[in-house]
Amino acid sequence: MRRETIGRGIYRDTHGYTVRWRDAGVPLEKRFPRDTPLDVLRRYRETHQGRARKPTPEARGSFIRDCARTLRLLRRRPSIDRLRSNLRAWVARFATRSRFAITRADVLAAVADWQTDGLRAGAIQARIVALRTVFRTLDPEDPIACCHRTIPTVPRRLPRGVPAGLVVRVAAQLYARELHARRPVSPTWRARFMVLATTGVRPVQLARAQPADVLLEERVWIIDPAKGGNGVVLPLNDNMIAAWRLFIAADAWGPFKLGSYWAALRAAGWPKGLPPYTLRHETGQAADRNGVDLGDIQLLLGHKNIATTRRSYVPGVAARLRAASAAIDGRFPADAFRAPWRAVAGGRS
Repeated sequence: MRRETIGRGIYRDTHGYTVRWRDAGVPLEKRFPRDTPLDVLRRYRETHQGRARKPTPEARGSFIRDCARTLRLLRRRPSIDRLRSNLRAWVARFATRSRFAITRADVLAAVADWQTDGLRAGAIQARIVALRTVFRTLDPEDPIACCHRTIPTVPRRLPRGVPAGLVVRVAAQLYARELHARRPVSPTWRARFMVLATTGVRPVQLARAQPADVLLEERVWIIDPAKGGNGVVLPLNDNMIAAWRLFIAADAWGPFKLGSYWAALRAAGWPKGLPPYTLRHETGQAADRNGVDLGDIQLLLGHKNIATTRRSYVPGVAARLRAASAAIDGRFPADAFRAPWRAVAGGRS
């Protein structure tokens, strides 16, 4: 394919234009169709070349060192254990490389390998978020840090709920381990578990809760905002009140390590492939099944944008889906669903 140079970093071939520039020594490019005006191509290159970072002495450091520095800076985060766990996968691939040398192709290759290995989409997305955290922590003023450009979209499956029976069984096992285990576990884990199961709040919001925020006499919990969402003044029902009485009796206030929390739940029978955060999803879905309006579910969960509630928590309003399913019922006659002839004949051939 013959390529013609149109200007600095701008090339034309039979299929269109290619604009090229360098960022911290890494060559980058973008394709444009043949009808793109030349001044648009020039402005695009000038804009990105102007934003491009120059290699710095810090760029010579290794990725594993950058991860260690990030973990030190964020060591007080409640989710630090999860961040450390997700970064291990990247360290295994980029340990001695500079973070400025990580390209989109590198990230896509890692995602493809993990998908081939059968890793679920949510786990892959968590690893990508961890990689983004390193860049945003160490380059807070760089709006186009290399990692920001390389984040691919990983398809996510529909959110799953949690059967109430599972919550009851896990709570019973936690209680049994408090009483009869060779090494009894702390009652704080069961207390936190029940508050999270009944209210659907984020673990970080529970970790930030203060005694003055929980007004049992008024049956209200004042919840601080988190993850860019809204705060909530949550009216407490009877289950929530009982969970909070258990929480107060266990003196479970303060930050806790999510890794230890998840380990305690798994030891009590929580399924290994089901994230405990699913308790929050189940709260929204339980409200939906009982006819609560989507806007009210958004308020309950403290989401700033109702699209978040619809996309990640309540993808379909249950009442409307039931009505839609009923509306298309009866299209086929009963004869279409007759049992197999072998079953009718008693299995005779």
